[in-house]
Amino acid sequence: MACHSKRMVKEENRWNLAVVMESEKATTLEELADSVVYIPLETSDSCLLSNGAYLLYADSCDIFVRSNNCLFHFDANGHYLNKIGKKGMAPGEYARLQSVCVDKENRRLFYFTGNNKGQYWGYTGEFQKEINLQCEGKTFSQCITSGHHIVAEQREYTDKGLKTSIVFFDMDGNFLQEIPLKQDDKVVDISMQTVPLIYAFGDEIKYKDTYSTDLLSFEDKSGRTEWIFDLGEYEPSREYLEDMRKRETLMREMVQLVDIKESLSHFFLLLVHDYRLRGVVLDKESGLLIYSKEMNMPQKGGGMESEEIEGCRFWPSFTDKSHVVYGLAAVSSLPEGGFRAITRHALNHFPLTEESNPVVVKVILKEK
Repeated sequence: MACHSKRMVKEENRWNLAVVMESEKATTLEELADSVVYIPLETSDSCLLSNGAYLLYADSCDIFVRSNNCLFHFDANGHYLNKIGKKGMAPGEYARLQSVCVDKENRRLFYFTGNNKGQYWGYTGEFQKEINLQCEGKTFSQCITSGHHIVAEQREYTDKGLKTSIVFFDMDGNFLQEIPLKQDDKVVDISMQTVPLIYAFGDEIKYKDTYSTDLLSFEDKSGRTEWIFDLGEYEPSREYLEDMRKRETLMREMVQLVDIKESLSHFFLLLVHDYRLRGVVLDKESGLLIYSKEMNMPQKGGGMESEEIEGCRFWPSFTDKSHVVYGLAAVSSLPEGGFRAITRHALNHFPLTEESNPVVVKVILKEK
């Protein structure tokens, strides 16, 4: 089943990812893109990013990169502006950072810090306020804001099973609405903490339950199924996902969908099988498989190869409801020829060395 140039993996609203797992298809970055822009990030002692740095958000004005439990703010040309957030126990600090999202309309960031608490930070780095999510007795595992509402996934584990729901709050943390999603009677040894996939797509909130094939949309505060990512025989049950004693079977025999990035025209998926990561690109309109290959973690230089930049690999870490996607390209593994090639294509002239911060890759996808 390998090496088919045009493989249809969509049937009505069902994406057959079991077929994807048995297919190999290579696509270069240039085949997918109308144009590619390289933006080296300024490197200094004030903004030295870790090897695990992650591009959280980018647009025509701002770039936010998460590194070492805080955010680094650059302008659209890669110049360093400021650092946002501080780990600690004092007022205006946080012990841990579970999720971060950008409130573009109000030029601030929402940090979900666990224990039903969140913090607002301004673009210029100032702490604004802390809020409590007002929903008594409930614990939230993942939380983002759409700019109008705060949306959280809530799980209730009892001796009778599991109940999951989506909860809406206003921007001050006041409860608005709860939408029950699923309830079961399976009691398992909860040893592994699973994380759902939840992201903003324009004005919509998209949500992929860890235990379900459905991708839900909450544009109108009522969940509706958008697509179904069907893994067939590879689909793990909740027992395999949560019981540490079954971890070996889970990692070797099952497939986990661990990340979704959605643009106007494509899905970019990351799947894990047999301890290996696979990148998958699907064309939303045609239902065709565009790319399917085993690869390294994107933060470690995994992704699609570039025809123009030797040694460069790309995988998006930020997409929005457009044809533009962004990612970070590590420079530590680039050969000297790759440095020279990026310099020729770069939007700015920051010198690149093995110690440089990663390069932001802005990709304008081909339109139909």
